[in-house]
Amino acid sequence: MRPLPGRARLGLAGILAVGGLLMLAACTAGTASHPTAPTGAGVADSAALAAIQATVDAINATAGGPVGAQRAVLQSLAAPDQEADQRACPAANTTLAFDPAFRGLRQAGDGEYLLPIYITIYTGDRISGSDLATLHLRLMGGAARTSALCVS
Repeated sequence: MRPLPGRARLGLAGILAVGGLLMLAACTAGTASHPTAPTGAGVADSAALAAIQATVDAINATAGGPVGAQRAVLQSLAAPDQEADQRACPAANTTLAFDPAFRGLRQAGDGEYLLPIYITIYTGDRISGSDLATLHLRLMGGAARTSALCVS
């Protein structure tokens, strides 16, 4: 991966320290180049990997586009206990794209996964920064759901 200019200012409430990694708990998402099929994870079965990939793809499909479009996708992907927090996110000016590092995928509990991601931040259709984080995902009803994801 190549470094990108600038750094996004993710709200302090959006990043939590977790075992030496960053955990994205309140941010938005967008488009990134990533492997077409997750490989090397070793901790998730193929159904879990497919659900995680589908969630990342849905978020990335809106990166670099209208903030409202990405916010709607993020609302649809939030875990049920995170929906109110997702709706309460302040207005955003950027969208995000996630480039997952599937080889670093870790199972954190029954149906819970931590996925290292490289984030590309877009202001409109212009790349305005990058960051690294760990996305927390939960498998529910065959779909991967996120924690509340808000960006500034």
